[in-house]
Amino acid sequence: MNKELCLLYNGLDAQRKVALDLVFEDSPKALKLLELLAQKEQQFKTTTAVNTIYKHELERVEYATLVNRFYKLRQHVKDRLLVQLKQTKNCFTPTELDLGYARYLKDISEYKHALEILEKLEEECWTDEKFELLPEIINLKIYCVQSLNSDMAYLEACEDNFLKAIELQKALQQIQLYAQRLHRKMFGVERVEETYELYQKSLRPIRKLKEKYSKVKRFRMLYHYQAFSSGVLIPKMVTKSRNALHRHLNSFMELWEQYPKIPLMHLQINFREYMQFRLCDLQSAFYFNKGDFANALKAVDQKYDLRKKYPSLCPRESEADYHNGIVICMCNNAYQKAWQLTEELLDFFERHDQHEHKYIAYYFMVSTYFFGFFDMQDLDIKELSQKIEEGLKLVKEERVLQSLRLAKLSLAILEGNAQVSSELLKNEVIQGQYKQLGLEVNDIQHYVEALGSKDVQALANLQSFFQEKQGKSVAPAQTYFEHFVKLCKYWQRELS
Repeated sequence: MNKELCLLYNGLDAQRKVALDLVFEDSPKALKLLELLAQKEQQFKTTTAVNTIYKHELERVEYATLVNRFYKLRQHVKDRLLVQLKQTKNCFTPTELDLGYARYLKDISEYKHALEILEKLEEECWTDEKFELLPEIINLKIYCVQSLNSDMAYLEACEDNFLKAIELQKALQQIQLYAQRLHRKMFGVERVEETYELYQKSLRPIRKLKEKYSKVKRFRMLYHYQAFSSGVLIPKMVTKSRNALHRHLNSFMELWEQYPKIPLMHLQINFREYMQFRLCDLQSAFYFNKGDFANALKAVDQKYDLRKKYPSLCPRESEADYHNGIVICMCNNAYQKAWQLTEELLDFFERHDQHEHKYIAYYFMVSTYFFGFFDMQDLDIKELSQKIEEGLKLVKEERVLQSLRLAKLSLAILEGNAQVSSELLKNEVIQGQYKQLGLEVNDIQHYVEALGSKDVQALANLQSFFQEKQGKSVAPAQTYFEHFVKLCKYWQRELS
């Protein structure tokens, strides 16, 4: 409940936070709790709250009693914060707030005033295709018209519109369901292997609804958005149908710019800003899979700028979010920026008490150092190497262990440690990952042995070999071959 309280408090605007002093002016303890909330963005411990709020009573009142008092105080403050939040645009869109007011006017029999508001809301929702709200708006309108004994023809027209609104709401909900089903099977708990075929199959019912209601701009937007947003995450789709994905993106963006007030999948506060964030996220993945790393980084930077500008709207940080940003930075040779993201990822894991997962951040640090070797040679990685060894001894989760093995292998490659690399290259998972990139473990081992034995001629031969591979490969494999070419050149100069 402490976390809920923080979320509620931080959801209020500055004006309403100030107004809370008046709401709780007769409760000094509640004001102390508000002071604590103002200092904490994340969840705080109950012991901290009790020791802070009841510090003058700790010596004369049993601690368990004070804890119970805090629980009652916390519930009281939460109830009042909920009331405050429900009256703001942080909780409802302006249309929903107006609908709530019209509902209240209808309940107190102010039918004429309610009808005036409902007429405006209906016109707005037809224009902006807010089908979630239309049925209730028209239903309330019918109730008010009947209560005012208006003419029958007008009432029948309202009923016809009511049926149309119900039909469109149903179609919207069907599209939402098809999109959710596709996500569940492709990226959720099921994760079926034939994602390309599933993608094609799942788009058909959405396309049929788009064609059935051809005049509805929102359904056209949803179709193109779903086609792009799901397809861009399927490697086979990016490889086979890159031009089709580009067309879906362009068609969606054209509609998106032309009709800025029409929501997309769901009606929500500040949906434009939220969708801009999602689009940046998807575009970064699309451009990365195309090998257009510069535009992928541009999309990542735009995404981070939006998160800073709208912290309460844009999705919170996650491991995957950092992973993608780090990899894209490295592919653009932006190693200092990648290193900064690795430090933020480490902080993220530590703040969330994910003790084993913090070693994934150390793995990304090693990866950044590996590819940024020529820009980061002044970095002392002794402590980082120790963290990798520490993790290999302590970690139980196989996914994290595999990351640590890859990190240790990267360090062995840089050091020319043939014995360590030979042992790690026997790992079948590592072999599989290397093969996906077009890298053969024997080629890597030959490089390590050449470096370890300071064989300049062997390094020269390997440089030519890796250059040939680089010319024949595509991104992101090119990045690996290019890096080994640079390493071969570097050590030839250093050892000559």
